[in-house]
Amino acid sequence: MADSAWIESMQEELYQFDRLDVWELVDRPLRSSRSS
Repeated sequence: MADSAWIESMQEELYQFDRLDVWELVDRPLRSSRSS
């Protein structure tokens, strides 16, 4: 079972990313692959 303090910390960090508009989701370009 995961540590509840770690889960809470990660949820807070993700909330801050959302609040500060750190990420912007965009559509994937046509003819692109997802290979690494």
